[in-house]
Amino acid sequence: MPLKGCSPDKVSFYTIMNFLCKEKKIHEVRELVDKMLKNSNLMPDQVTYNTLIYVLPKHCYRDEALEFLREAEERGFLIDKVGYSAVVHSFCLEGRIDKAKELVNEMFEKGCSPDVVFKHGCKPNTISYTALLNGLCRSGNSLEAREMLNMSKEEWWTPNAITYSVVMHGLHREGILADACDLVREMLKNGFQPNPVEINLLIQSLCWEGKAHEAKMFMHKCQNEGCTNNVVNFTTIINGFCQKDDLEGAMSLLDDVYLSNKHPDTITYTALFDALGKKGRIEEAKDLMMKMLHKGLVSTPITYWTVIHHYC
Repeated sequence: MPLKGCSPDKVSFYTIMNFLCKEKKIHEVRELVDKMLKNSNLMPDQVTYNTLIYVLPKHCYRDEALEFLREAEERGFLIDKVGYSAVVHSFCLEGRIDKAKELVNEMFEKGCSPDVVFKHGCKPNTISYTALLNGLCRSGNSLEAREMLNMSKEEWWTPNAITYSVVMHGLHREGILADACDLVREMLKNGFQPNPVEINLLIQSLCWEGKAHEAKMFMHKCQNEGCTNNVVNFTTIINGFCQKDDLEGAMSLLDDVYLSNKHPDTITYTALFDALGKKGRIEEAKDLMMKMLHKGLVSTPITYWTVIHHYC
């Protein structure tokens, strides 16, 4: 542009800065800011800093955003609550709650009243708390998040389905399954329903711990409360029973699949073939195979390999 006598303006620079932020080329962002002043005689202004402070946290560059915020204030620019809130929210998502609180207190001291997320004299709303809980869970503090959730009535805020889901996933990631299952029961009690994927996360983990019976009871509890279960949920628990060599439990659950108006798939049957074959119950495996084929299900290579292996 300069070679053709068309000097870039600030909009040109902002466009490139935005792109560099998305490409995680933060060092080049800094060079571009310096280039504005050196080559184009364009002084970084309020809009420049607001752009960087707002865009950088979106791409997880919260510390860099805070650095530009400090630089802007040193140059006499006033950063508004939108810029501050973007940085505060980013620190919350990373689980750096103390840093987020420090910035909020700093806003009060500078006379920059936070918006609804941290409004002075007003209880934070559900969105605010959900962001904080998400930050705690991401940093491995799911039990602390659970405790904060328990205090919601005393703090006069109401968790929503997303709030419960955030904490449930955090507890699951940390292997705190009993608390995660209790939380789902609390969700159901309060009128929120986990989806089949969330249900499967918990029942799969219970089965890995050898607790297929607990997984079955948990799934039926969800089902009785109106939650939607799918064939994957049933297959997960059937496989859990098979891993424990509890074929009666597995076969019983297969009947439950039909009673629930679900349709077992090839994976469901293959897990049962394998379990029956390991016990030497070849004829029962053969009958089950014929039943599967009669229902129009197509065998996979793994199904054939399983049956052939046990015949051999």
